[in-house]
Amino acid sequence: MLKFLSNSNTFLRKGVVPMSKKKTYVTFEESLEDDDWGLIIGKNGNLKGMFIPEGQQEEWVPESIVEICEKYFGVDLDADNDNTLH
Repeated sequence: MLKFLSNSNTFLRKGVVPMSKKKTYVTFEESLEDDDWGLIIGKNGNLKGMFIPEGQQEEWVPESIVEICEKYFGVDLDADNDNTLH
């Protein structure tokens, strides 16, 4: 079930609490385990960057992340081009 936030056009799944309602904040890096990957999405919904765990290489991006980048953001991580994510 999706919930519409008042004064916003944002929908959240039932049980998800927006960060603004939480009392404790953690940084993006603090929320990740040592081997977690992360996508950074800007306020406009565009893909801004990708967090790659230490010791991993961009060539080893999990297939699910490659598919998300292609399907939702139009970024082909497999292509030899100048796509630069930070």
